[in-house]
Amino acid sequence: MKEMKHTWSLQSEAVRAVHLIKIHGLDGLHRAGFRRRQSMYFVKSTWNVDGYDWEVRLYPSHVDGSSLSSYNVALKLIFLGEAGGIDVTANLTCRLVDPSGALQPSAEKITATTSFRRPSDSSESLRLMSLGDVFGSAIPVPSSNLPQHLGQLLESHAGADVTFAVSRESFAAHKNILAARSPEKTSRRVESQEMEPSVFGALLRFIYTDVVPEFDKKMEPATATLAQHLLVAADRYGLDRLKAMCERRLAAARLKARCVEFITGESRKTLDAVMETQGFKDLMVNSPSLLAELLVAAHGNGRKN
Repeated sequence: MKEMKHTWSLQSEAVRAVHLIKIHGLDGLHRAGFRRRQSMYFVKSTWNVDGYDWEVRLYPSHVDGSSLSSYNVALKLIFLGEAGGIDVTANLTCRLVDPSGALQPSAEKITATTSFRRPSDSSESLRLMSLGDVFGSAIPVPSSNLPQHLGQLLESHAGADVTFAVSRESFAAHKNILAARSPEKTSRRVESQEMEPSVFGALLRFIYTDVVPEFDKKMEPATATLAQHLLVAADRYGLDRLKAMCERRLAAARLKARCVEFITGESRKTLDAVMETQGFKDLMVNSPSLLAELLVAAHGNGRKN
């Protein structure tokens, strides 16, 4: 199998999850002695955010002082998953919510963004509870390589169950892929004398990969000829995308030919005027092959005159 090249894109959007943690009997826990055991927590809530498991723990420790109604309620975010070689970045945002609805929710308190690698990692504690916002990190995702894999499948002939005989050349393919891409029905063996093998090969590769590599090159007579034949084949097999690609490619070729014909026409003044423009100067720098084609056409018309 050929070596695959991967490109990576960065998913920059944060993934947010909002949860409500309900705490009952907090004052009773304080009076029962939890205020002296600050390392203990009595409520935990486990969430799954963006494919990672998280746990939020509540520590109902009491603030030393004369007021029994003053609490230092702490929340801690625990990462339970495995990040592998990629950091998972997250933070925790919390606010108090009045169960009766008489009071407005308190202002949000948020931790600093923290990177997690192991389950033992955790964020800093907060002094407020109850709504938690957990953000999944930006994780690099490889771009789709399905077309490359299907192209390799076409080249390997693995699992092929249909054969096309085109002008004494054979092409192996897969009926299911052909059926998914084209409404044209196929039998186990198909013979065709109406198409050149090079054209059929390009057609088959497009069916598997959705691209025509020849169209990425500069327009040449051979490319224009291929586009003409593929246009006929695309219309026959119901490949609308390929048909549009061929029409666009051929339109560009015809437009270029008309422009060259206009510039190098009967009047020398037209060519002289074009040569004075900034566009012509850019053409000299960026497209020497097109410039050469233009000069050859102008020279030919000059000899005729």
